[in-house]
Amino acid sequence: MNSVETALRKGEEKSKFIDGIATVLLTLRSNVAKDKIVIVVEGPDDVQLYRRMYDSDKVIVYAANNCRHIFEILNNLNAKGYSNHLIGIKDADFDHVNGKNYNEYNNLFLTDWHDAEIAELESRTVVETVWNKYTASNASVNLKESIYNELLELSMLKWYNNNFHLNILFKRNKIGASVSCNDGVFDYTLYKASVFARSDNAEKNFPETAYRLWYLNHITDITSDVLPQITNGHDAVELMYSKIKAYKPQNLVYRGFTQSIRDCYPISEYHQTKLATAIDKWARENLGTPLY
Repeated sequence: MNSVETALRKGEEKSKFIDGIATVLLTLRSNVAKDKIVIVVEGPDDVQLYRRMYDSDKVIVYAANNCRHIFEILNNLNAKGYSNHLIGIKDADFDHVNGKNYNEYNNLFLTDWHDAEIAELESRTVVETVWNKYTASNASVNLKESIYNELLELSMLKWYNNNFHLNILFKRNKIGASVSCNDGVFDYTLYKASVFARSDNAEKNFPETAYRLWYLNHITDITSDVLPQITNGHDAVELMYSKIKAYKPQNLVYRGFTQSIRDCYPISEYHQTKLATAIDKWARENLGTPLY
């Protein structure tokens, strides 16, 4: 990307978060938001999820498009005195395993695991219900763990990429393209080769030796509790989708599949998460009432 393209992209990014600040501010000032708080989340899928979890008479859920915009909105509007009428929910990503917190914000909350999608898959109800819906059979007791373990090498690479700001691009490489249609197993070697074959990653001088040393130093710390902290939820959901198609070939629309996962995530289970508990505490302290 040349300097002109970089400048244009930065200009577009700035315009988006300025628009986001203005939209949330207008919402907070409008009669629509009277006696309500605004929950700022990362994307439209998150909007659908959190709207189910809270009372629509008490909250308005707004998608900021990414976590950077959540910070911009909170920074700007907290300074204007709206911190008791506004909260942000950020996907933790690698924050928990990196020991990172945001204590300077009293109205920013992190997901318990890597992201909202992992929170959904951590529910045995979700895994069993969705698997049965599309295969008419019972999910294996270790399906979730199998998905996490098959993705482990990729999760480690993404963690390293995040920590050392290598800017390796993964989004255009679909998990399903590296999954066997026979047994539904993910091939990390094939996926990695595809990632680095892309023109926008071809110039990356990947520090293979440094990465292997880092990997060996961290892999021994990966337990069953850590796996959902480092596994990207979109990767896990796409791998489950691919496994279902391998198990029972069918014309399964991915968007419909992800919607099914969100729809069957029990509200009662969400309310037991650390995220929901922290938001409930904030609401009772600042508003005198829960948001459910």
